Amino acid sequence: MSISSEFFKNLELALRTRKQVFTNPELRELEICFSPDGPLVQREGETARIYQGKQKGTGKFFALKVYPWQNAALESRHQLLTTFQEGNKSSFFLPGQTYSTGLELDGGVFPVVRMDWLEGMPLRDFLSRAASNPKILEKLGRRILRLEAAMARAGLSHCCLDPGHLFLGSSDSEDKGGLVLFDYDNLWFPSLAHLDCLEAPCRDFQHPGFFKEGPYGPRADRFPFLLLHTAILALQVLGSNFLKKYDKGRGILFSQNDLENPGNSLVLKELLGQTDRTLRGLAMEIQEALANPPNRLQSLSVVIKKVRDAVDRGEYAWPEVRQGREAKPEVEIDEMEESRAQAVMQMASSAAMEIVNGKIDEGIELYQECCIRQPGNLALRKELRKAQAKRLNNKPPGSWSAFGGATARIRIQSMFKSEKHAEALEYGEAALTSNPWDTTIMRFMGRSADEMGLNDTALWLFHSALKAAPNDTEVLHDLAQYLERKKNYKEARIMWEQIARLQPGDYEAGQKARDLAAAETMNRMATGPIRQGKDGETPAQTEERRLKKNLNEQPDWASHYIEYSNLLKKQGRVMEASINLRTGLANAGGDKRLLLELASIERSALVKRLEDFQTLAREEPEWPFLRQVEDCLKTEMNRKDAGLIRLRIDAEPGNMTARLELANRLLELGDIDAAIAQLQQARKDPRLAWRAHLALGRCFAAKNNANLARRNFDDALKNLPQSEEQGRKDILFLLANSHAAVGEFAKAVEYGNDLANIDYSFQSIGKLVDEWSRKAQRP
Repeated sequence: MSISSEFFKNLELALRTRKQVFTNPELRELEICFSPDGPLVQREGETARIYQGKQKGTGKFFALKVYPWQNAALESRHQLLTTFQEGNKSSFFLPGQTYSTGLELDGGVFPVVRMDWLEGMPLRDFLSRAASNPKILEKLGRRILRLEAAMARAGLSHCCLDPGHLFLGSSDSEDKGGLVLFDYDNLWFPSLAHLDCLEAPCRDFQHPGFFKEGPYGPRADRFPFLLLHTAILALQVLGSNFLKKYDKGRGILFSQNDLENPGNSLVLKELLGQTDRTLRGLAMEIQEALANPPNRLQSLSVVIKKVRDAVDRGEYAWPEVRQGREAKPEVEIDEMEESRAQAVMQMASSAAMEIVNGKIDEGIELYQECCIRQPGNLALRKELRKAQAKRLNNKPPGSWSAFGGATARIRIQSMFKSEKHAEALEYGEAALTSNPWDTTIMRFMGRSADEMGLNDTALWLFHSALKAAPNDTEVLHDLAQYLERKKNYKEARIMWEQIARLQPGDYEAGQKARDLAAAETMNRMATGPIRQGKDGETPAQTEERRLKKNLNEQPDWASHYIEYSNLLKKQGRVMEASINLRTGLANAGGDKRLLLELASIERSALVKRLEDFQTLAREEPEWPFLRQVEDCLKTEMNRKDAGLIRLRIDAEPGNMTARLELANRLLELGDIDAAIAQLQQARKDPRLAWRAHLALGRCFAAKNNANLARRNFDDALKNLPQSEEQGRKDILFLLANSHAAVGEFAKAVEYGNDLANIDYSFQSIGKLVDEWSRKAQRP
């Protein structure tokens, strides 16, 4: 939604009449500037307005960015930016200071950011003037590379990068001519990885997947930097007429339509038709980036090196160029590949004969070799699995195989994490010979097959694991995620619903099932015939226009924002839905329904962000900010869960299961007193009593109150059902350690012996009991 025109109308009236609206002395010493013909000197933004102020005495100019709403995320970002600037010499940020209550107007207080006034030229205007000067453009291209590298070293992303937010110029404190980033409302920091964008970036300059998948994080700027560098090189090669030909909106050369429909993009077709190999290579990289999720793109420096290396090898040339310089005779049939396929088929025939003759182990070895040579041959892999099952008389092995199986599971997980996917498939088949029903092995084989692009094999492996263990939530989770990535929303929804039934407290599963039901509906609508209404509108466009009209007419009605948000979510416009709900919260007085909707969207976004982070951790394990981001996201996930559970408790005060879940989240967040209050309610439910007492014991242990901790551990043991063996072991171990910690070794030995009698190896209890016994015998 647009910024509050009423707010700025009142503010500018106050500024023109010289009314003092600023609350801070540093802001009061500034005189607001007017142009010679009267209007205020200002710049319009998406969420705020910027006014020019002149410092009394020094004559120095400042920019005052005024916001019509309070936002804790905004303040956190600007405070961190100030701290960053104090410890780093970064000429690409303007020095500034945030005042959370810097302005008072009509009884409310509003934030103000004071920055050095930027003297310079927007990048778009600069390019219009420099488009016919290749030397200047080459120098600008190098500066773009340095800017991206500096941001990456600092672990920062602008997340709203476009030609309107890049200036050629500087503040008064810097030399003229440098690249300066502007507008820091979306700035991403590792320690604020849980926060969302405050405004959507420019659609003419960002990957379309950003608005659907929301990869708000350290890789958010990679696609805009690639577009920018390609545009600058295109102007170097093709000159100013090319810029005039494709002068579009807020982007440079590219428009939203080019990025959403690259197959029909005239500018991309023209770039791909150039003889300059580097330019063609970069255009092909843009095509490839648009065909993949936005968070998979490499950094600009890596992409450029990749393109230059390929150019040095003679790639990216047109066929007629290759024929003139370095052409090699074309071979219609790869004889070696054909020979290899024949060898595999002969080997498979031999394997089948060995099995028929009762030599199952020999047949399995031959089938395994076939799968190594042709990893994507699903028919052979199925024959191998039949042989492995036949070897064990089609009966899963007993518990005696657990130790060897555990070793194999650890090893295949290590291979997957190291991205040795072909090795993982090969090793997995060898491990399945001992137990063809091992779901963990099949899961990680499925993941590896997926990474290798073997879709049929991956799907079969996941389904095989599910067949072996229909209620295994880890298998269901992997299969659900796989189906979702392949846009099979119907089957993915069924998997998430099954997880939700098996684990009622899994909010992610329930939310995913609801989101995918909407995605499934939208997918059916997209593949079916589109009915157009008046003036060529689709039903979705007509509905969006109606909802926007309702919002304009009744901006304080929460139900309108919820209805519009639901429409945006169905269309995959999650970021816009989030921004819409935040606007609703400001206009509708913090309505609880909007809070619940926003919390649900933010949690889904957080789950996606965690998945993106896990991908980043696998691909860039040496990235120095991994631990900081992980801690931030996990803490925020617990906080979001706690908030959602609180809303459930508000609606159902007698829901003791929810109170127990909330207490566990609060315990992880370190809010011990709040956790105790919830647990003392939850222990009234006989079904939950032992779990509540166990958690209470942990809470009091964290507060160093050993007596209350032991009392609650004792109560947990008394209320423990006979079938809860794992819980019994945990409680006995905690009681034994609790008594040993205060020197009560005889009591520690008593509980330790009870535990050792159940499981002698549990937490090395046998050795601990021996040690406590010796100490108990000392005078």
